[in-house]
Amino acid sequence: MIRSLLTQLKNKYFLFSLFAFIWMLFFDRHDLMFQLRLQKRIQQLEQDKLHYQAEIKKLNNERLMLVKNNEALEKFAREQYWMKQPNEDLYIIIND
Repeated sequence: MIRSLLTQLKNKYFLFSLFAFIWMLFFDRHDLMFQLRLQKRIQQLEQDKLHYQAEIKKLNNERLMLVKNNEALEKFAREQYWMKQPNEDLYIIIND
């Protein structure tokens, strides 16, 4: 067993392959740690994508509701943009 291991270590193709493997694993610009960081970043971006797709869907539904329903549009304008009728007074209460 030891003899076969020594013959493997003397084989120049094995040595070169071992050297290349170690180089790629630790010293290359795109080493193992870089690949792991990239994979983590990809997962985060995919989660963000799902979140934003759900948000877009929610906002599109809200927009459709506002286009179809004038009462909902008026309520939205009053709550979000503090709009009022010409004969009304608007009081803004800020809670601290």
